[in-house]
Amino acid sequence: MFRCLFNLLLLGYILIWNNAIAEDSELLAAEKSPLIQFPLNCVEKKIDPCSMQTKEFIKLEVHISNDLIIHLGPESVILKQAGGQVSLVSGNFTLDVKGKQNVATEFADLNLFPGLYLVEVKPKTAVWVVNLKGFATFESGNREHAIKLEPGFEMEVSKIREKGWFEFSFPRPAVYKNTLQSLAKTLSVEKSKFYEISREFQPVARDAVAKMSEFYHLFAERRMASHKAYLKRMKKRQLQIKKLNSEMRAMFRKENYLE
Repeated sequence: MFRCLFNLLLLGYILIWNNAIAEDSELLAAEKSPLIQFPLNCVEKKIDPCSMQTKEFIKLEVHISNDLIIHLGPESVILKQAGGQVSLVSGNFTLDVKGKQNVATEFADLNLFPGLYLVEVKPKTAVWVVNLKGFATFESGNREHAIKLEPGFEMEVSKIREKGWFEFSFPRPAVYKNTLQSLAKTLSVEKSKFYEISREFQPVARDAVAKMSEFYHLFAERRMASHKAYLKRMKKRQLQIKKLNSEMRAMFRKENYLE
């Protein structure tokens, strides 16, 4: 009887000791990991909700799903909510999208089609998005915003100070050099892969500049045509007024027997 009780106590002690060792091992592994996770190891265990943050000077690739790979720059924060919804909280990211995704930010939800996107989130300030290849639209509130983001273009969504409204900048061609510098902060890939992405983006960036140049040219032509049409209308109106004044003067002179 005594021996049986002793064996049970020993077994319980061993179990407690093993659990403590396992917990210490997990904590030690978490400390050495380049990614801070809460709950502990929630990425590996596929626990939702799951928040993750890269440590200082660390960039990391995280496979969110088969359709979404996110490259995080140093000290970047992501929240994966229950149901798989991803929120970019702060920092620099490159999103490799394999299937259509909806990604949330503080300022707007991004509807991303297959492609590659560069995103920078500045909490309480703005979110900046570059479309390297693919197609994106934006949602603010419950309605999809009219502005679309085509390949080679960038835009910013920010909050207006007084009433908390969101403001969408006009899409503009992404600056090639600045885009590559931002990519280098986030992409954790081999140099050969980085150079491949850079080469692929170069003609896309050139096309975006050409499209914007053509847009401004057409805009200027329309403004000139509109101005010419306005001058033509004004000249016609002036002639009509001049004719009416002449007729009125003639009528006045005739009624008053001045002729």
